[in-house]
Amino acid sequence: GKSVIFPFNSNIAFGSTNNSISVSTSGSMILNSNSISMNTTDFVRISNNVPLYFGNDNSTFITNTTNNNLQITNSDGNIDLTPQFSSGSINIPTYNYLNFGSSSNSIYSNGDKLILNGYSAVDITSSTISFAGDINIIGTLTANGFEWSETLGIQATGFASGFEATGVEKLYHGDSQGYI
Repeated sequence: GKSVIFPFNSNIAFGSTNNSISVSTSGSMILNSNSISMNTTDFVRISNNVPLYFGNDNSTFITNTTNNNLQITNSDGNIDLTPQFSSGSINIPTYNYLNFGSSSNSIYSNGDKLILNGYSAVDITSSTISFAGDINIIGTLTANGFEWSETLGIQATGFASGFEATGVEKLYHGDSQGYI
């Protein structure tokens, strides 16, 4: 077959010049239309590392990298994950990490509990915190030894001994009222 060759910056217009296809001298294909419909029952394939830009500049785009990582980039604003319907959810499957900088600082669920990796502290900046279930916080290991929390609800009539940071053995005892 033979090709039909059009000069650069020439429009192939449909109905009017508002609906046209052209190619610039830099090789960019330009589609001019109020809307573009891709009617296919198969698929549209975009090669790796080819950004799909949104808006009038290059600040917002989606790219599939050669490592098959989907990158969503917006250098001018937020990236909002919003379900189409008000009753929708953003679902992150079990054992999929939400990483902050690297997988060493991450959050994930094992299906039973939420696991925080790599953080030295969790700050909650709310004046009111409500818990609907049990919270397993027993104590804190510090440079000066172990500090106990109130463990009301544990019917402990005895406890174990342990050595403090100074090497002194301490005995910890719980009464039948649940206090240590």
